[in-house]
Amino acid sequence: MHDQKLEAIARVALAHDLEPVRWEDAPDWKRSAMTAVAKAAIGASGLSRADHAFSAWLLSMTTSGWKWGHSFDERERTHPGIIMFRGGLPRGDATHWTCLVDAVRARAKEIGLWITE
Repeated sequence: MHDQKLEAIARVALAHDLEPVRWEDAPDWKRSAMTAVAKAAIGASGLSRADHAFSAWLLSMTTSGWKWGHSFDERERTHPGIIMFRGGLPRGDATHWTCLVDAVRARAKEIGLWITE
């Protein structure tokens, strides 16, 4: 995938994050996590897209040293969103991730990226 197109859809993912920031102002870990989400969003199929995108975010975060914590702390690398789930995301989280995935997929189509249907 072309790096500029991947960055374009990762920017959309970041814009739909629960705490969006400008791409240029985002720390490397956040850009990396949103890039993983964007790749997952265009490669996933069916009703599991939100779960797939969340799993990609979770993997990106945990492999870069983040862990669950009661509150977000960039210095300590804790995040309350780092949760394990079975049987799908909780309803509110699923709604957020579904909206994010839909926005990423729409932008990917606009710029001519092939996506899994």
